[in-house]
Amino acid sequence: MATGNFFKHWPTMLLGLVVAAILLVAVFSYQLNQTESAVVTTFGRPTEVTEPGLHFRWPFPFQRIYRFDHRIRCFEGGAGKLEETMTADGQKPGLLNKFIYSGPSKMRVAFVNRRSPEVSGWTYWHELGKNRIETVFGDKVETRMVNDVTPENCQQTIESLIAEGSNIIFTTSPVLLDGAMKAAVRYPDVKILNCSLLPSYHTVRSYYLRMYEAKFVIGAIAGAVCENDRIGYIADYPVYGSAASINAFALGARLTNPRAKVYLEWSTIRDHDPLESLKRNGVRVICNRDISAPSHQSMEFGLYSIQGETTRNLAMPVWNWGRLYEDLLRRVQSGMWRTDALVNGAQEVKLFGEPVQVKARIAQLGGLSGHADCDGLAAWLHAFDEKPKFVFVNHGEDAVAEHWAEKLRTEGYEADAPYNGSVWIAAEGRVACAETGNTQKIIRTKSAEMVRTSAAYDRLVNMGKRLMEVTRHNQGGANKDLAKFASQIAALCDKWDR
Repeated sequence: MATGNFFKHWPTMLLGLVVAAILLVAVFSYQLNQTESAVVTTFGRPTEVTEPGLHFRWPFPFQRIYRFDHRIRCFEGGAGKLEETMTADGQKPGLLNKFIYSGPSKMRVAFVNRRSPEVSGWTYWHELGKNRIETVFGDKVETRMVNDVTPENCQQTIESLIAEGSNIIFTTSPVLLDGAMKAAVRYPDVKILNCSLLPSYHTVRSYYLRMYEAKFVIGAIAGAVCENDRIGYIADYPVYGSAASINAFALGARLTNPRAKVYLEWSTIRDHDPLESLKRNGVRVICNRDISAPSHQSMEFGLYSIQGETTRNLAMPVWNWGRLYEDLLRRVQSGMWRTDALVNGAQEVKLFGEPVQVKARIAQLGGLSGHADCDGLAAWLHAFDEKPKFVFVNHGEDAVAEHWAEKLRTEGYEADAPYNGSVWIAAEGRVACAETGNTQKIIRTKSAEMVRTSAAYDRLVNMGKRLMEVTRHNQGGANKDLAKFASQIAALCDKWDR
C-alpha cells in the first residue's frame, strides 16, 4: 500500500524537489551578465570582486552582493544613455547567453600609435590601458604595440600585424583613420578601431572618452583662479575631440568668470612656440597637454599657473582607457559586438531617443573610401548607369565644396553644397531647398528661390503626415492626454483655417 501511494504521488514529489532545488539555487547563487561586475561583502566587509558568470554565495545577512553596470555611455541615441549590448547579428542576447558565460577565448590585440609613450603623454595613457587588459585577461590575451606609425605606412603596419595573427587592432590617433579603413576593406574579418570622434564606418568603428566633461570642470577652475582674466589653452590638432574640449573649457571658464578670455594656441604649428606667444599676451594660467610623457621632466601639463619662474600644477584629468578597452574586448569575445543596424536591414532606428521608421533602401558600397581626390570622385559618379537626379556635396571646406558642386553643374548635374542647418525637401522626383544654413556665406541660387514656395508647402505636407503618425502612436493613451492633444490640434487648425 505504501509503495502504491509512492508511485501514485511521485509526480507531485518530483515537482516539489524541483521547486526546492530552484529555491536553493536562487538563495545560494547569483548571476552577472556580460555588462556587470559585483563586490561581495561578508559581514559588511568587502571580500571579493566577481566578474560575469554564475557564482555561489551565502545568503543574507552573511553576504551581500553589490552590482555595478560598466557599460559605455554613448554619444548616440541620447546623452548619457547606456548602450544596449547586442549579439553579432544585431539581436539581443538570449536567455542561454545571459545565464551561461563561456568566458573570453584567446585574443590577439595590437595597438598602433602615432608616437611612442616615452615622448607622448597621449600614447602613454593608451599604454596604461594596454597594461590593464593584460592584468584583467591574463593568459587569455596577447598584446602588441607598434609606435611611431605615420599615416603613410599605417596600412602596411596593420597588414603586417594581421599577418602575425592579430585579430583586434586599435589605432590610437585620428590621423591613422585612412590607413585603418584601407586595411579593414582588405581584411573584413579583423576588428579594426580608431580612437577619434570621427564617424564610425561599417568596416572601422571609432571609440573615445567624454573628455569635454572634464575639460568643462578644469575650465571652471581656471576661470576662478586667473587674476587678470586671461587663460591659455594649448591644443595639438583641430580634430572633433579637440574642438569639443576647447568649447567645453571656455564654457566652464565663463561659468566662474564671465570676464575671462581664452587664448587658443596650437602646439603642432611648425616653428611656433605656444608658450612664448601666451607669455607675450600676459597669460599666467594655462591648460596644456593632459599628462607629461615619462621622458619629460616638465611640470607644464594639465592646468597650471606660472608665477615668475615657478610652475604650480592646479588640476589634471585622468583618462581610464583601460576600462574602455576591457569593455570593448568583452563585447568582442562574448559575440556581442554591435554591427551597423541600417546596413543589416533594421526597420526602425532611434534618433535622439525617438523611434524613426526606415523607409529608404540602404546599400553598402564595399571597397570604397570617401577619401578620394576630385578625379576619383568624378570617375565614381560617372560610373552610375542611371544619372543621379541630385548630388549633395557635404564634405570639405566651404569654398572647395561649392567649387566641386559648381563643376558638377557645368557637367549637367543638379548639385548643391548645403551649409550647416539647411533643410531640403525631396518628394515626387523633385529636390528643393526649404531653408538655407546658418552661415554668412549664404548664396541663394535662382532655381532655389523659384521653388521655395512650393518646397515650403511640401514641408507643410510632410509635417501633416508626421502629425498623423504621432496620432497613431498615441492610440490607447490616457483619455485626459488624448483630449488635451485634440484641443491643441483644434486650436492650431482654427488659427490657420483661413
